[in-house]
Amino acid sequence: MNLSDAIAKVFPESERSAAAEAIDAYDGNERARVQVAILALAGGDMQHLRELVRAAELDYRDVLYWAEYPEESKSMPRDEAAARYRALGMPLPPALEDRPRHGKHGKGKPG
Repeated sequence: MNLSDAIAKVFPESERSAAAEAIDAYDGNERARVQVAILALAGGDMQHLRELVRAAELDYRDVLYWAEYPEESKSMPRDEAAARYRALGMPLPPALEDRPRHGKHGKGKPG
């Protein structure tokens, strides 16, 4: 899936061109990864998308932290973040992939 397809999944047709232009403005480190993170975090909100692009320009690692470690960053529940990546048709970042649940007694032991 490419970025244009992902934009089309979450933005109405009337905002797609502006969303593509805004997201294309980010030209920093890990560009593709950060752009997808911005789309996932924006959730189809144009104003939020622009704010996230500005945040990425200041420090792209903040955007990656909010998107890929949502529970730690308190940006949103982990399941919601994963659902947003899925809604974009993009692969989940490794930190959001399903991880095995372990019992309270430790790794691999029933709880």
